[in-house]
Parts: sequence; C-alpha cells; structure tokens
Amino acid sequence: MMENEIKRLLLILRESISRSDGQGMADALLALDRMVEERAPELPPRLLHFLQNRSYEKALAHLEGQPNIPAGVCGGIHGQKTES
Repeated sequence: MMENEIKRLLLILRESISRSDGQGMADALLALDRMVEERAPELPPRLLHFLQNRSYEKALAHLEGQPNIPAGVCGGIHGQKTES
C-alpha cells in the first residue's frame, strides 16, 4: 500500500534527522519527492497537500490518524481550512 511506504519513508526521515544522518535524510527526501511526482493522482488530497508543502510531521500525523492537526499559514486548499 502506498500510504504504508510513505509512512515508512517519513519515519526514516525523522530518524535520520535525529541522528544527523545527512545521507539518510537525502535518500528519504528523494524517495518522497519521487513518490509525490509519480503518484500524486493516487494520493488522498489532504496527504498530497502535506507532502507537496513538505509538512512531513503533519503528513505522518495524518497517516497515523491523529485528530486536530493544526492549520498552517496557507489557510487550506479550495477555500477550506485545512492544514499545511
């Protein structure tokens, strides 16, 4: 499932950041960028919005089903108040 792969990459990114592992961060970011570029039409709009705006913690929270993800500065997509 694509969402599971995205979650895995986001967790790798988080771990790489905590270890100051530049190569791990670069690899995870590249894989996430490719997934967004190649599979954007298949992604849920809210998740795609988070990924395109590099709101990776919000994307992970969304994938984990966390409620009340704080809204970002963009004010949402399509005039609706959603998070960025």
